[in-house]
Order: sequence, then C-alpha cells, then structure tokens
Amino acid sequence: MPPPETSARYQTALLWEVTRVDEHNQPRVRPPREIAVRWNWTRTYMRDKDGTPVAVDAVIVTDEDLPRGSLLWLGTEEEWYGTGSGGVVDDLVEVKLTKSTLDLRGRVARKTAGASRYKGSVPELG
Repeated sequence: MPPPETSARYQTALLWEVTRVDEHNQPRVRPPREIAVRWNWTRTYMRDKDGTPVAVDAVIVTDEDLPRGSLLWLGTEEEWYGTGSGGVVDDLVEVKLTKSTLDLRGRVARKTAGASRYKGSVPELG
C-alpha cells in the first residue's frame, strides 16, 4: 500500500519545467512531460516561506519538486496536442509556491504546490 502522502494521485497533468530566464527576462522551459497529480481547483490563500499570504487558484499534490514559475495543465499530452494544433492556454497555471511536509518518521514527504492562472502563452523551449 502506498503511503498516504503520495497516494490518490489519479489525475495526469502536463508540466513545462522552467530551466532559466533569458536575457529579455522571459522564462525558458523544457518540453512538456506528464506527471501524476491530485488537482483541486480552489481559490484560497497559502503562505510562503516569509509568512506572506499568496492567492492561488489550484492546489496540486505531486511526488516531485516543482520549480517556481513552472507551468501545469490538467490533462494528458494526447489531449493537449489533440489534432496537432496545440492546446488551449485558458487553463494553464503557474506554480507560485511549493511546500513539502515530512511524515512522522521523516521518510516520505507530501509535496503540494499553489498555482495561479497563467495569462500568457507557453514560453519557448530552451
């Protein structure tokens, strides 16, 4: 039986992981890949490391660290590309903050990310 910190991730999301920021202050991302998540659309506030409240539109539970600024879309790669035209960017979210909480014995971490709706298009690969 999987630990409760990583179980119940039945949904698939596409992740564009931010690698760097270019000379024009635009993010560069890796090609998208699928990850297992539990995705909750909810408008709430989470606290960053300084204790400042940050408004988020989605809370995402995953088993890996998501870099700040990375983009996520709820769905598979096949659904994104569909007929070859590329996805609709209406439901893209940007990771604003992440949180990792260890279990009582310090073996398994529950990793959550707070994400806000993304207004732009998918950045260039690089």
